[in-house]
Amino acid sequence: MLLYWTTLSLSYLASQLICCAPVSKDQYRLPTSVLQALSNRGTLILEAALKTALQALEEAIKEQSLHQQECARCTLCLFPECRSFPTQCRERKPNVETEPTCETILTTEKKTDPLERSWALSEVCGFYHQLCTEGNHTSEKCIKMMAGQCLLKLQECMTCGQAVSTVNNTIPKGRIVGGSNTSPGSWPWLVNIRLNGELICGGVLLGDAWVLTAAHCFNGNMNELHWTVVAGQYNLNKEENEKAPYQVNRIITHPKFNQKTFNNDIALLELTSSVVVSPSAIPVCLPAVPMDPTPGTNCYIAGWGSLYEDGPPSDVIMEARVPVLSQESCKSTLGKDMLTNTMFCAGYLTGGIDSCQGDSGGPLTCQDPTSKQYVIYGITSWGNGCGERGKPGVYTRVTAFIEWIRNQMNKSTPNREPSCFELGAMTDTQQNNPNSAVSPLCSFYKQSCPAPLSPAACTHLAEEKCRQKKRRCELRSYLQMLLNLLRKAEEFVRNSVDLSFFTQTIPQFMEDMYSDLFPHRTRRDLTEQNPVVDAMDKEHMEIISDEKNGTDSKTENDIHRELQNTSFEELFPDLGQRLEDWISLLHHIDLSNLPQKTKYVGEEIESVEEQLFLEKNDDSVEELIEIGRQVVHNLKSRLRSYGILTDDPLVPEQESIPVHSQPQKRDVPSVTGDTKITVQGCHRLSDAINKVQSIKERNRWILQIPERDLSMKFQEILVDLGSPNGKGLYRARVRVCVAGRSSSFISLVGLDNSSLYRSMPGLIALSMDRLKP
Repeated sequence: MLLYWTTLSLSYLASQLICCAPVSKDQYRLPTSVLQALSNRGTLILEAALKTALQALEEAIKEQSLHQQECARCTLCLFPECRSFPTQCRERKPNVETEPTCETILTTEKKTDPLERSWALSEVCGFYHQLCTEGNHTSEKCIKMMAGQCLLKLQECMTCGQAVSTVNNTIPKGRIVGGSNTSPGSWPWLVNIRLNGELICGGVLLGDAWVLTAAHCFNGNMNELHWTVVAGQYNLNKEENEKAPYQVNRIITHPKFNQKTFNNDIALLELTSSVVVSPSAIPVCLPAVPMDPTPGTNCYIAGWGSLYEDGPPSDVIMEARVPVLSQESCKSTLGKDMLTNTMFCAGYLTGGIDSCQGDSGGPLTCQDPTSKQYVIYGITSWGNGCGERGKPGVYTRVTAFIEWIRNQMNKSTPNREPSCFELGAMTDTQQNNPNSAVSPLCSFYKQSCPAPLSPAACTHLAEEKCRQKKRRCELRSYLQMLLNLLRKAEEFVRNSVDLSFFTQTIPQFMEDMYSDLFPHRTRRDLTEQNPVVDAMDKEHMEIISDEKNGTDSKTENDIHRELQNTSFEELFPDLGQRLEDWISLLHHIDLSNLPQKTKYVGEEIESVEEQLFLEKNDDSVEELIEIGRQVVHNLKSRLRSYGILTDDPLVPEQESIPVHSQPQKRDVPSVTGDTKITVQGCHRLSDAINKVQSIKERNRWILQIPERDLSMKFQEILVDLGSPNGKGLYRARVRVCVAGRSSSFISLVGLDNSSLYRSMPGLIALSMDRLKP
């Protein structure tokens, strides 16, 4: 026997009838004990229904995860030439975790057969599946996104480093220092970087939304809201040459940049919008391999920097050809302690030609002798004077940072901290939909959540950190504006008013004020969140501990609990997940229509479910309810770890995930257990995604119930004593609260021991009927 139940005696029921006087001559209100017995069984049914729904959802998620692994080994065709063929998936080649290099993608493009070229491009561009949302790698939107990014990379590789005008290779006539004037379009990847509209540094376009520059340009101001980039400009003073600035979204300086030695002097700027590619704005090429140009190679520097030391900047772009120097030559002239392995020198030891102030962050490019494309090898970093004898310019070695550059450019939103600009733009969006921008933008901070923190608490912590970052951004912006005003005022009244007190004191004052305004939050002890579950976990661990010690300390209650735990897991096996299925089952096991003389004491019961409604051990039912809560809690925790469930209420998504429509393929055997994954095509992932959505929809009625409302409470059953039928049942008005919804209905109930319990399934079925939309 799985459960030990005792029967409700007639004498006990009679005593209840005596203590509870009828409300009128022909009406009788059932006692509280009966209402509680019904409520317990109804609550247990709801828990069992939620358990069934969560188990089905978990199995579907596992299947989806399996097909995601399968799909991860599959290369989808991205282009029409191969998408028209029945076989649209090939086994992915190993090297797809890095972005394709220009050399790889250009070699692939040269294939003559259109079908093979399309497949080859799809394979090398498999890296871009990272742009798609999790579990949606086969949707039409994802495929279009991957194909578009692949073509953009191809276009970039075919055009990067190609200048419209030819470089002036003659002996310099002007000065960069010592450089010569260029013509418009000579260096289309050169951009100027501005702080509050004032030219500060140069930079170079990498792709359509990234700029490579020097980290020292941002010493003293890392607030991206004050920085802009202008691309495609030639003459700084001609209004007709003015270009619209691009707002900087993120400033990413190298984490190991040293402001004293200028070691690792490199930074990336991400723009809020893409630069429109034109003859005057074209990205430069990154080195395909981390190899430096050999000493003596002639390369080119360009910028709007000073024409001489401490002089004014140039109006137009200046250029100069400079040879790359060996590390030995550079160290011997500048000092061996001044040069690190992330730097190199270029220029003439005789002096006369060099970069200068204002050229910082600008490019040193070398032309590939085969493709004739210009490749970025150096970033103007520092120098001792400008164009002096024995003091060549020092440049950051780009080849030392290729991997870092690619990693930063390929980071998706959840893997990077949101910028001040993004957080500022989030405010307008939240006014209409408070949750629309928070979760994707702030998900980066979930990485810092401590291990025992629940998913819901982690989400709350991440969003709180997001809000703190937004406050810091706003404070920095206000502080910077204040300092800018003070600087202008100080310049205006420099000779009459001393403002050093304000410029030195206010920053510290604002920092202290910020610390007071935004104190650190303390996290509550997690054990306070669910004391029932924690207590049960503790008891369970004590039982395990006794088993490990080899002591037979299990009591009869412990054994009884284990049996009941098993019985809860086995309640209502293989039952459909729709609400109608549960109502139909309850009506099926409603035994109130059996002849009244039927006896149940000692009788064999066919199922645990029938036994549940024929016995009266309320203590055991309450234990089952507690066990059910723990089972449901564990299931929901696992599903949250998959990212499927969030906070209560557990409402499924309203819209199904769009799935890429492909020609139907023959069915293949399902993969279960530890079966080896075979590449059958990503269409199976689409089916798995649809299955998850279907399960969510079928179980919406139970998943949408908040955990606090997962109960059934019978409030009153008023029996008409003048309405008995031939089976000993009476008409009664029932008031019940199901999942937080109050309702009433008319039903038949029994007043004696057997008929009362026989009518319980029907009462619960009618109560659950109120959950229908």
